[in-house]
Amino acid sequence: MSMAEPIPPDLEELCLEAPELLLRAPRESDLDAMARIDAEWSGVDRREYLRARLGRALRPDGVTLARVAALGDRVLGFLVGEVTRGEYGRVEPVAWIDTVGVGRDAARKGVGRALLDDFLRHARAAGATRVRTLLDPEQEALAEFLDAQGFRMAPTRVVERALR
Repeated sequence: MSMAEPIPPDLEELCLEAPELLLRAPRESDLDAMARIDAEWSGVDRREYLRARLGRALRPDGVTLARVAALGDRVLGFLVGEVTRGEYGRVEPVAWIDTVGVGRDAARKGVGRALLDDFLRHARAAGATRVRTLLDPEQEALAEFLDAQGFRMAPTRVVERALR
């Protein structure tokens, strides 16, 4: 399947049953699709940011957990995160979701859930017992998705200060 072809009408069954949905580590060649998907939701070109995250994910020495969902040669979504140890004074390993995106034409068809389940499996294998992420208040679709997947507000307080 080429990038220009529409997603088949039976995508929902393919994603929910997952026989043809491939969950894999990202490749450098996935960057264009990842940037396109990200821009669909953010309205911003974050290609360089994603390039840096992808470069970090492809390093063999890290505990970065990056996953791509593909149907044939078409990237439907991606999730980039990592397992940290000792962040913010806590000693337990924690999985962090940094960036997640599912193409609008593949949204609500099981792709995000498949990516998250795969990410969680890899995070557990890396020793994480908890997963966290930060949300912009305007990310309503992502907030709804995470809520449906069992995420709840954490007791952690985030504070910031502008630098002048």
